[in-house]
Amino acid sequence: MGYLTRETRRELEELPVDAFEAVLNEIASGAMPREVCAERAWAFGAFWRWIQADEGRAAAYREAQRAAADANFQECREIVDGVPEDAAAVAKARLRTGFRIRLAESW
Repeated sequence: MGYLTRETRRELEELPVDAFEAVLNEIASGAMPREVCAERAWAFGAFWRWIQADEGRAAAYREAQRAAADANFQECREIVDGVPEDAAAVAKARLRTGFRIRLAESW
């Protein structure tokens, strides 16, 4: 096990509930979990295992993902409604919405 993983595990074991809620709020708002971990210098794998080790944390994480999925669907509508009627803009909007829909479906 590497230094980053050990340090992440140590930090997570001492993580206050309100700090975990802040992480969940970032994810629910659309931040990618790997980005959230990178901002905190956490190893994503250690974070993931810590989440999965407790059913309460895992349920809260899934709920944050559902909120993010809902936000993604809403963002798709904004993208589609705001696209100009030219082929390049339509293609770009299709790509952006397709990614968000696939991401939401995975969550």
